[in-house]
Amino acid sequence: MQMTEAFPFIEKEHFVHKPVVKSGNVVTAIGMFFREFAACVLGELGYDVGEDFMETTGKPFTEEELTFYWTDEEYREFLEEWRAFGGAEAEKKA
Repeated sequence: MQMTEAFPFIEKEHFVHKPVVKSGNVVTAIGMFFREFAACVLGELGYDVGEDFMETTGKPFTEEELTFYWTDEEYREFLEEWRAFGGAEAEKKA
């Protein structure tokens, strides 16, 4: 969630806390839900993947469980790396 603060182009109010989100022709997912992502994409392509496709968890997750935070140290490391790759310059231009 700290990235929503670091990058002004991420609109926090539009962030969806779900494993997989389909909007129009775009499908996105949280990385650990790669199976559910694959099932959604294949379904959109017309393939019937059945109920037990790649043994997805099937467990419902709460919004809280799908909200991820770095520790303060991890976030500082990210910002340092981002700035090292020109992130601060890109931020000034934005």
